[in-house]
Amino acid sequence: MFLFSIFEVLITVALFIISIFSTAAVATKGRWISLGVTAGTIGLDFGFYFLFVYFMKHYHFLYGDESMHEIDREYTKQYVVAYAPHIAKDWGYTGKGKDELNAGLSTMFVEGFKEDIARRKQEIKDICYIFNFEKVDSITLKYADLFFSSNEKITKENFMNLCKEYGYFIKSVYRYRINIDQFVNDCRALKKNVLYQANYIYDQGGINKKHFLNMLYDYVMLSIREYENKFIFSNQPFIEDMDQQKAAAIFSMNYVITRTQPDRTFNEKDEFGQTQAVEYTERVQFPFKDYIGFIETEVGTWYMNLEKYITTMLLELGIRDFKAFNRHMFPHFFWLQADQDPERVSKLFRELDHYYIYPDSRVVYSGGEGANFFIKRKLEEFKLHLEKLYKRYEAYKNKTTRYDRRIKKYNRYWIATSNIKYKDKMNDLKESRKVFNIEKESKKLDEDIYNLAQEMMLNVYKHSYIEKIVTIGKTPATYSGGTIYTPKDILANPDIIKSTYTVKLTFRLSDCWRYNTHYMESIAKNRSEQSELTLMEAKEWDLDLEMKPQNIIDLAYVQGAAFTGIPVEQIIKTRYKRKHAAF
Repeated sequence: MFLFSIFEVLITVALFIISIFSTAAVATKGRWISLGVTAGTIGLDFGFYFLFVYFMKHYHFLYGDESMHEIDREYTKQYVVAYAPHIAKDWGYTGKGKDELNAGLSTMFVEGFKEDIARRKQEIKDICYIFNFEKVDSITLKYADLFFSSNEKITKENFMNLCKEYGYFIKSVYRYRINIDQFVNDCRALKKNVLYQANYIYDQGGINKKHFLNMLYDYVMLSIREYENKFIFSNQPFIEDMDQQKAAAIFSMNYVITRTQPDRTFNEKDEFGQTQAVEYTERVQFPFKDYIGFIETEVGTWYMNLEKYITTMLLELGIRDFKAFNRHMFPHFFWLQADQDPERVSKLFRELDHYYIYPDSRVVYSGGEGANFFIKRKLEEFKLHLEKLYKRYEAYKNKTTRYDRRIKKYNRYWIATSNIKYKDKMNDLKESRKVFNIEKESKKLDEDIYNLAQEMMLNVYKHSYIEKIVTIGKTPATYSGGTIYTPKDILANPDIIKSTYTVKLTFRLSDCWRYNTHYMESIAKNRSEQSELTLMEAKEWDLDLEMKPQNIIDLAYVQGAAFTGIPVEQIIKTRYKRKHAAF
């Protein structure tokens, strides 16, 4: 627009000067030409301006608004990866959006994990120039099952065996310059003495030295980590990756046990009905590797504060230790929990929370307007066309046509003569009747309309955004009317997070809507299917409204187990396996 305006001014001035100093007979006409060009250029100026405004208005409506939200989402991801608390508890009343927020945050964390894995792999490639990484990638993929274990002794042994088989993956140009035995011994010496001056190392300063062979092992395990593609453990049904349609792994308390459990004896009945003591020993279940995250909801139920048995369990099993030492065990880790009130969670567990997050408000911005606009127009065209077809169908359906008369004629011939050619002609006519063509076309249009409607709904889902305002602090807090920061503000000034703060986060709808909010209803369904009691058979209180010993048994609270004699070891038994089966 600026260049066009400059061009307009220069042309106008040039023509005006020519019209003044020209002695030709057309000088007078030159003034009018100058005036016309000026008016024309001004008109074009305004025309281009209005076209520009019209374009930008519709660009913003159809696409620009989504671009702005996508930029906000990218800043949100950078903030989450760099500064968001990795161990936090969302709290707020039912329907406040706690699970939705945890889903969005976990999506950002996992994206950060994947980007960090790719970055570390490329860094190793750049440093360890002596290895043929194309060959490493192909062999790693071929023998991926050798590295699935979380036991480093197993994976390291398998790695060394592959290295021996494939010449330690050293490029041919360096193969005759490197003594393999010295190369391997160099790595072993560095492991025994971190101050050893190895030949093939990446020195990051201090004791953070990495031998090339160990870096190659890291590269292989990072590649396996990508291949495993399992980053989230959840205690509720959750979709980890929407595009790949891959669900999250099921979280189990058995996985986070860190203390060795003693052998136990359980009384069990054999096939003859005789009670025998059966010994059980610990079954260690620890499938974790680095780049891992947990999502837990309703933690006030699972880790109840007032339940002494739960507190004892957290201590005895070492689950508290797992939460306390997670960043020492896994450099890349998150543990997000959600409950209506942080005070409901066991204090033993709660005191390890780094931060508390309260979702104050949310706004959903529907996307895909551009695509939906055109799809809706197309849907309307299809529907009008379909209505015409149905009208034609109704008209033909009850009308006797020449096709009908010929079909009846060939049918009579077929009955009278049993000649197959009359039957074939009759069937051909049936297939070629217009009414059948209309039905076929109508059915196809119905399918087209359904597919377009589905596409429209997917556009809304894929291109919509959720803007959430959350308050984060080391103690439970809500928005008190102060400044609402953006992720961009925090990235520019990280000191903001040193105290309680409120931040506006932007997620895609697909980041958040990937869990079943009513998953607990399956418990009710399962229990009702197994129930031997109906509502009419349920016991009632006596009209004297007094608590009797039988009532305590009927209530069946765990706290009353000591009074009623209800054994709790049946719950503990799931963590064990038989040691010496007597039958």
